[in-house]
Amino acid sequence: MRISRGLHFGVRKKTGFVVFCALAVLASGLVGGGAPLAAQTAEDVADRDSRIAEQENQLNTFRCQFGVDTGAVPGGCSDPEHIEPGPAPDQPTAADIAERDQLLAEQERLLNAYGMMEAPEADSGDSGDSEDSMPEDESEAQAGEGSNGGFDLVTGNAVDGIVGPRLAPFLIQEVSPALNDASMVFRYSVLLYSASFDAVAPYHDTAVGIYTRIGRRPASESENNLLPNTAILHTAYRLMLEFAPHRTDEWRAMLTDYGLDPDDETGLDWPCDSSDRTDASAAAIGNLAARCTLDARRNDGFNQFGDVNGAPLRDTTGYVPFNSPYELSDASRWQPLVVPHTNGVFRSQVFVTPQWANVQPFSGFNPRDYRVDPPTESDHTNAESYRAQAEEVIEEVANLDDYKKTIVVFFDNKLRGAQFLPQVKIDNLDDVVKFVQGNFLVEMASHDVGVVVWQEKQRFDAVRPVTAIHHLFGDETISGWGGPGKGTVSMPASQWRSFASTADHPEYPSATTSFCGAYAQALRRYAGVEDETGGYRGVRPAGSNSIEPGATPATDIELSFETWSEYEDLCAKSRVWGGVHFWPSVEVAVPLGQQIGDLAYEYWATLMDGTAAMVESVEPLPRDSRLDEPYWTGR
Repeated sequence: MRISRGLHFGVRKKTGFVVFCALAVLASGLVGGGAPLAAQTAEDVADRDSRIAEQENQLNTFRCQFGVDTGAVPGGCSDPEHIEPGPAPDQPTAADIAERDQLLAEQERLLNAYGMMEAPEADSGDSGDSEDSMPEDESEAQAGEGSNGGFDLVTGNAVDGIVGPRLAPFLIQEVSPALNDASMVFRYSVLLYSASFDAVAPYHDTAVGIYTRIGRRPASESENNLLPNTAILHTAYRLMLEFAPHRTDEWRAMLTDYGLDPDDETGLDWPCDSSDRTDASAAAIGNLAARCTLDARRNDGFNQFGDVNGAPLRDTTGYVPFNSPYELSDASRWQPLVVPHTNGVFRSQVFVTPQWANVQPFSGFNPRDYRVDPPTESDHTNAESYRAQAEEVIEEVANLDDYKKTIVVFFDNKLRGAQFLPQVKIDNLDDVVKFVQGNFLVEMASHDVGVVVWQEKQRFDAVRPVTAIHHLFGDETISGWGGPGKGTVSMPASQWRSFASTADHPEYPSATTSFCGAYAQALRRYAGVEDETGGYRGVRPAGSNSIEPGATPATDIELSFETWSEYEDLCAKSRVWGGVHFWPSVEVAVPLGQQIGDLAYEYWATLMDGTAAMVESVEPLPRDSRLDEPYWTGR
């Protein structure tokens, strides 16, 4: 398959410091030391101050909306003060400009993080309570009540309404501020959904768990969502205690706010095969599902808890980049970038979790059986093709418009369902058992193709566009993205940068595009359709672009995917438009994703019909033998 190149169509604890800096800049002008910067004027500073004020007001809106860092809002959320820019210095210095640019970048990161926390758009229908929907049993009524009584455990979806909103701030603050670190995001999400799949399996007619066996519950227990929701919440609680024990109070509130008991340890000491038990409560089912999932996956090769080398999530493969951040020894290979971190601190990129390549897929296939062809156009000795693919990326980034920028940001978010959902998922929102089962399928498909992609990224260790462009064109003047709100400008090629963030791993094949292929194929199979999505559309409001907040898009933009092929196509294009991939990387990724999407569905179907064998433990895969072969270019 070759995609046409003609193309049709986090919030962190230091937030208070950012607020302090913003207010200091705006109130006093913050004249720093140093000689005046002749290329800058008071108007340049005033423009930055205006943007800082605008973005700080946006941040305060988010803080109050999500109840995060509300103490940083001047005047408080009940009567927030509107921030206005102060007078700019008459003779701005280099320090003035640098301080403001640093603050703007930090604000943009926070806006990106808060933006990912917004609820998905979906027609939820009438959520009002009715007499018929109220639990009859007194204990059920008690379980449905709590300090957050606006959510009804009987009719609501606890994953969508409780777990997701609690999990998102943790992921943004401590895992991936923009939700675009694929290996990390999918690790947490697939564990959550796999354990939740086990938690709801006893409430389904035929399904069995992956890591547990619990006797089928009476049909009367799944007539509404109360008991499946209860099992899911206990599962999520036990998982989150392992993921982030320092946030225990938050995780306990996830249960106590809804009348559930986090100290109920029933089921934690049961064997994973407890199919003979007839006394399993929802709490016991949820506790057992979480414990057995964690036990089975603890030593699966990801090193999530540091059991291999004492450092959670640290590389266990011994990967060392051929190029250093400061010297390009081979222009065909990945070079870690030096990128802004926080508050004037820069860091060198490190290949994020290369050990993902050695994690056993959930769907049980051998990743070593799935390969992609070498990226011959990324071999710099293939000079004409190497230059041509770099020029294509330069041209695409120079021609970005609001629609393309919106598409780039949409697909860059690895939990893009936080923006809006396809109809096939919306249809399951009211039935939490179906919702969990369907979501596990697509999370499994995305996770499992990631194993293959990371395997191939290590094998080919391919150069990113930004490195190739700097290497090829040096100080030649080219057109490129000038930064947030600046559009396309002329610049030395050595200053060219991608629109989307260039990730901390080699270029080939494209991970995001492979996830899209796996996601689309899994949902084709799930819905039993040839290609139509059944409806997948949503509106991105004016100014909502997390890379250019407040400026892009200029007006509301509707995104619509009528077919899964269109979804895959735009996903692939977005990576080139964003400047982070070459065309060959996305062209091989879609069919790879589709292959793994099929494998995930076929395994998922055996779980659903009850024929799958229970998995007791998962061991890491051996090192890929192809890594011991000569590098593919022969050098």
